[in-house]
Amino acid sequence: MKLFFVFLSVIILNFHVSAQEKWTDFILPVSLVAIGSYGVNSSSFHSLNSDIKDIMEDLRDGDYMNFDDYLQYFPAISSLFLEYTGVPSEYNVSQRLLLTLTSVVILRASVTLTKDNVAEKRPDFSAKTSFPSGHTATAFMGAELIRQ
Repeated sequence: MKLFFVFLSVIILNFHVSAQEKWTDFILPVSLVAIGSYGVNSSSFHSLNSDIKDIMEDLRDGDYMNFDDYLQYFPAISSLFLEYTGVPSEYNVSQRLLLTLTSVVILRASVTLTKDNVAEKRPDFSAKTSFPSGHTATAFMGAELIRQ
């Protein structure tokens, strides 16, 4: 099943190739998806994951900051207010709001569907919703909204 997501990623990337992009531009992203998919089934990757988890727990010493729970939304919210900072935008505020809301719905649906199908354990083993990272997906969605 996990290999299916690698092939799905490659297919999706191929649909988005414009005239200015070459297939070589996708070597790194496809390689990273492949390595990540391999790591999900690799005992050495799981061992490394466990070691990193232990180090982070020692550094954290029981304190957990929720700052990243809010920081992930900063790029998407910033994209709505670009015109007030002097950055030109192709879309007006209502169009950007609609684009943002549509992006959030599609992102949440795709992340949830993938999490349910991959069922990768969290580093603390509390649930099977570790991959893909919703925080990372949200931050990258916001960065793309700013880029547009």
